[in-house]
Amino acid sequence: MYKNLYNKRGIEPKNIESPFELNELFFSITDPKGVILTGNDVFVKVSKMSKEELIGKPHNIIRHPDMPRAIFKALWSTIKAGRPFVGYVKNMAKDGSYYWVLAAVYPVMDENGEIEKYISDILGYEVELKEDTFRGFPDDLEAYGPTVVARPTIIEVGKWFNINEEESRLRFRTNLELDGENLPPFWEDRLYSKKGEVVWFRIGDVKIGGVNPCRRCPIPTRNPLTGEELKEFKKRFEELRKKTLPPWAERSRFDTYYRLTVNTIIPQTEAGKILRAGAKFELLGKK
Repeated sequence: MYKNLYNKRGIEPKNIESPFELNELFFSITDPKGVILTGNDVFVKVSKMSKEELIGKPHNIIRHPDMPRAIFKALWSTIKAGRPFVGYVKNMAKDGSYYWVLAAVYPVMDENGEIEKYISDILGYEVELKEDTFRGFPDDLEAYGPTVVARPTIIEVGKWFNINEEESRLRFRTNLELDGENLPPFWEDRLYSKKGEVVWFRIGDVKIGGVNPCRRCPIPTRNPLTGEELKEFKKRFEELRKKTLPPWAERSRFDTYYRLTVNTIIPQTEAGKILRAGAKFELLGKK
């Protein structure tokens, strides 16, 4: 049976599991015919194929012959009806090893209700996707430029919760990170002022305006890989943020101390310019 199904690929199934961590999420997108458009690094790693080998191929390139055809018939009939499909699926890597995944497959509709592509991810709940091609969906509608933080801030806040620098960075998801010799924690609090004022600075050739300290959402309270909630995170954060707020911070902007990093604006004159890692920072002043 295996040779009849897989002789074109020259792969023999093996009774060896292709390992991955419990906190690693698979993600892939296909077109309506099941042809792979893209996939994340975990999808690539566990399949033991390159992205070039996966993109443009039917998703059943990773199908294990132990999986009954009826399962996939049910999957396609479900998502073509516009409903999500969730189920355990056994896949096969390029070397014949196997791996089990809890597959959650969601149809994505265009404005006419037609299915454009399918998102496969371990989510556990239905989501609605929307698109704004003008500026996306920023947390702050008035200051929708990149968020800014100093690297020592990321490290210091991590210490509050006994988490390492990388986890702290992933929790707060800041766009631009400043670093330099003798840069103190919360240095970025210099980059905003009273309401209605903008603190201008330049990174490389790009002029950016700091507007206000970013009010945080519930995301930092959870582990970025497992989703596990850190109890009393918000309460402890507010207590320590208030206690350690530096003298250069504009206190009138803190209706809550659950604020960290700086929201910014970028003038239209900067359109098309490129921000580069390692670029020089220059503080211009406020207006």
